[in-house]
Amino acid sequence: MADGALLLVAIGWGLNFVVEKNVLLTMTPYMYIGLRFIISALLVVVFFHRKLKHMSKEDVKAGLVVGFFMLLGFLTQAVGLVHTTPSKSGFITGSNVVMVPFIAYLLTKRFPGVWQIVGAVITFGGLALISVNENLTIGYGDILTLLCAVSFALQIVFTGYYVKKVDPLNMAFIQITLTGII
Repeated sequence: MADGALLLVAIGWGLNFVVEKNVLLTMTPYMYIGLRFIISALLVVVFFHRKLKHMSKEDVKAGLVVGFFMLLGFLTQAVGLVHTTPSKSGFITGSNVVMVPFIAYLLTKRFPGVWQIVGAVITFGGLALISVNENLTIGYGDILTLLCAVSFALQIVFTGYYVKKVDPLNMAFIQITLTGII
């Protein structure tokens, strides 16, 4: 069951890049992100309005910090997708997973293990293979998407840091709202 669910999530995540690429043919990346996250924020208010009444300053601060990286991630992903292919965007964005332990090291001083280093080397080798063209240059969309991956890795690291200190729902609501408004 778990393997099947994981497969469905992976298919859905991968197909999202194709759908988003097609949506970006009809509207700007900024309009797409704004609508997507304002609708999400409104749905959070509808379903969790009682919980949101108890928001602290710490919740807001955490939401703004983590939300900044989420906003930057989605903006650079959407604009980058206008200038690259869905498959390249998906692969580059997914590289955030191998960045997390290295960025977390800067906060925790816990050095990543050998397998994380091997995974990072293989991943970045793959990034070079798909992103560097025959002129040994990297496309604008690929650079933006790499910035997206770094932003999402920072979002994950800071979420892990703040989630122990604040209400996760309030933090998520601030992130979503910030991204939608900006």
